[in-house]
Amino acid sequence: MKWQTPTSFDKTVIAGMDEKIAQGERIATPPGSQYSAHKLAEDYSLLTNNCTTLCLTALDDAEEKSGFRLEGLEKIEDENDPRDLYDYLKRLSDEDLKEKQRANGPY
Repeated sequence: MKWQTPTSFDKTVIAGMDEKIAQGERIATPPGSQYSAHKLAEDYSLLTNNCTTLCLTALDDAEEKSGFRLEGLEKIEDENDPRDLYDYLKRLSDEDLKEKQRANGPY
């Protein structure tokens, strides 16, 4: 999938990522490195806070702030957003616990 995005959208995505970097902590890199490294303020989580969720959040925010819609983004989010899996597993766990409590009484 390929999108042609307006400058306002791009600037919003970049500003959102710059904000994440500014909130984090700079990590030392080898002398002469051509890059910088940062530890983000939030801890990494496989299901709730990772590179996919950060990028999807940045794109969602840019859509909201710029008014430009990325056609097909919702499909990518529906199929690839690990937060959906987390929510699904939590619902299953909650339902399983309720079922056990109905059958056996509270733990």
